Amino acid sequence: MRVDTGSTLEHEASALFALRDGDTSEFEAMAEQGVSSVRLVKRVRALTELRHGEHSDAVGVLRNACIQGRILPALERSRSHLAYALGLARASRPIDALLEGIEALARAREADDSKAENACIAFLRYLYQSQNHPRASDWDTSPAR
Repeated sequence: MRVDTGSTLEHEASALFALRDGDTSEFEAMAEQGVSSVRLVKRVRALTELRHGEHSDAVGVLRNACIQGRILPALERSRSHLAYALGLARASRPIDALLEGIEALARAREADDSKAENACIAFLRYLYQSQNHPRASDWDTSPAR
């Protein structure tokens, strides 16, 4: 499998949002192109389980991915936390999702990766909007990079 760290997170974030909406075509395309990793496959399986209502198992898998990822580079930790945040949001745990989303953003900034940072900001904007939060538009500003 080929892992392109520059574009993988962008594809993954786009695919995660598509999966949230029930569209698996982006993940299928990524698999065909070989743009994935074992960790990505585990995250996708867990998020797919969430779509089928299997919240506790899926959230546990995503949480374990974050715990196991502590030794990985900041960019990979950002990916794990973003997937976990999306899983928590899907499981109707918005406060926990917010905390993980902020952690994902922090790791993206630690990695100095603007694409990862944008993906995290997009998630946080989505989360705030889904909660009808009056400050959702605060996440509309692009990072200064």
